[in-house]
Amino acid sequence: MKEIWSLPPPATTDKPSFVAARNALHMLGSLFQRLTLPFIQVTLSLHEQLAHLSTATHLATFLFMTNEA
Repeated sequence: MKEIWSLPPPATTDKPSFVAARNALHMLGSLFQRLTLPFIQVTLSLHEQLAHLSTATHLATFLFMTNEA
């Protein structure tokens, strides 16, 4: 999962289809990062953990609503 959230952004010279795919992977990587960091990074405060989990919830809801799953 870390490899997905560590992907670099697409270059300005990339094809539009590649840019769209990379942006979708970036969104998925952001969700993965927000879901896993509160459980693997022990230096986070409770407030930071809850902020990560809240962001993950909002991202998941956004993805669910925009893709009409």
